[in-house]
Amino acid sequence: MTGPVRVLLVAPALLIVGGQSVQADRLIQFMEFQREIQISLLPLCNELKSGIGSIRFLRTFIRSLQYWTKLLLMVPSCDILHVFSAAHSAFMIWTLPALAAARLFKKKIVLHHHDGRAESHLNKSSLAVWALKAMDAVVVPSPFLQQIFLKFEIHAEAIGNIADQTKAVYRRRRSLRPVLIHNRMMERHYNIECTLRAFGIVQQQYPNAVLLLAGDGPQRQELERLAIQLRLQSVYFVGVVPYCEMPAFLDRGDIYITTTDVDNMPLSVLESYVSGLPVVATRVGGIPWIAENEITALLVEPNSPQAAADAVIRLLNDPALAESLAANALKSAHVYSGSHVAQQWTTFYLTLVGKLAVSPDKSGGRQGTMQAGAR
Repeated sequence: MTGPVRVLLVAPALLIVGGQSVQADRLIQFMEFQREIQISLLPLCNELKSGIGSIRFLRTFIRSLQYWTKLLLMVPSCDILHVFSAAHSAFMIWTLPALAAARLFKKKIVLHHHDGRAESHLNKSSLAVWALKAMDAVVVPSPFLQQIFLKFEIHAEAIGNIADQTKAVYRRRRSLRPVLIHNRMMERHYNIECTLRAFGIVQQQYPNAVLLLAGDGPQRQELERLAIQLRLQSVYFVGVVPYCEMPAFLDRGDIYITTTDVDNMPLSVLESYVSGLPVVATRVGGIPWIAENEITALLVEPNSPQAAADAVIRLLNDPALAESLAANALKSAHVYSGSHVAQQWTTFYLTLVGKLAVSPDKSGGRQGTMQAGAR
């Protein structure tokens, strides 16, 4: 093969603000500096006319037709099909057609799985297990998902998410205000109810405490009602914060909190690291791979509002601890820089098409390329 390796990235566009769309955008941005690779985007969802876009099943059908057509047109001219994927229905709708197109045109295909719910999905779907094994390679953002996939005899490489320090607004917080930031989609598995209840406990000691909740989703109205039922003050549901405005939004707070029940490698935690925000997070999924308790964050047991509140209050009462956590977290974030991750992807792509040799690891898969930031 001569010339750069041509990679077609299949991923959500920034039309859908979320971890995958942001990661795809950042990967394209930083891969521009890698001369050996030529990368382009096939967006999963295009903007539709307002009338059609509001009809759920019709919207999905039209977008699927658009996506299948673009696969047939764009896959023949690429060397590698790099497909971002979540679990459950998204896997079936977007990933399986990509696998079929790759096989039809005899192209390499990489499944880039981002969903912390992978184990429950694979336990329920033998088709998903088969599809993952049919890929030329599987990549995940954290060693946590590597271990999950090994349970199903699927070998995966770990290449971390990108925390873009070039756009971050870093602020050293020598003393903390009781201003809490939360930034997750408002879906049940993120357990934002626990965050609200924890905030209620914090507000008993700090009546002037503020909670800023970014994001949207099917639970939003239910969570707004809960905030009223709990008689919480100064809770603001700010809605979806555009990608370009996220650094300024994070700069408004002094503590980041997430009380999720399921997770993989939350970008929101990494963004907090490069913004100087001390982090309180639940000890679930891949979070312990990027956050070390008492060193880079305070980790608490899931679904425990009291434990989460105690951790927040501890930070407010101990500014030195908060400053130490933030400083250590920033140091650990260097392995998630755009240039570092882009170089890992370059090595991966070149190896996949045979331009570089690969050394197998002891488990029989490819050697993992990600260094854990903390464990």
